[in-house]
Amino acid sequence: MALNADGQLGNGTVTQQTSPGGVNVANIVQIASGREHAYALDDQGRVWAWGDNSKGAVGDGTAVDKRTPVMVLTGVQQIEAGHYHGIALKTDGTVWTWGYGLLGQLGLGGTTNLNVPTQLPGINDATWVAAGRDMSYILRQTGTLVAMGGNTFGEIGDGTLTQRNSPVTV
Repeated sequence: MALNADGQLGNGTVTQQTSPGGVNVANIVQIASGREHAYALDDQGRVWAWGDNSKGAVGDGTAVDKRTPVMVLTGVQQIEAGHYHGIALKTDGTVWTWGYGLLGQLGLGGTTNLNVPTQLPGINDATWVAAGRDMSYILRQTGTLVAMGGNTFGEIGDGTLTQRNSPVTV
């Protein structure tokens, strides 16, 4: 089924599996997976994360891979995973990002990796979030789409090829 060298299957091992297995998180309502990490959102709005944490994608404040789920954020209604980063929409309309930030995909104005979820300033009216390999997207209540991150091939959609370290309107 999957390579598991970084614990990305969340089953407590680093052994490759060829058949489905479970993760010890109850009442999952959404899952998201990145390159070598994964997230589960439970029915209480808690985000659980596991797998490769070398760039902070787990979001637990360390750089140590997690073989089993750890809770990293509460009050969440939607979770998405990028290549090595996460983005979460909280029930209050705020957006939180963490993990690999070299291409600005965290939207916090810089290119630093963050190993804990950090609130994106100036956005408290989000209704939806998405993540790609090196970019993130946010839909606001007004219907405005904002994007941030790598833009080598125009994936931000702002008519440029300029990397965007902070959200820009598309």
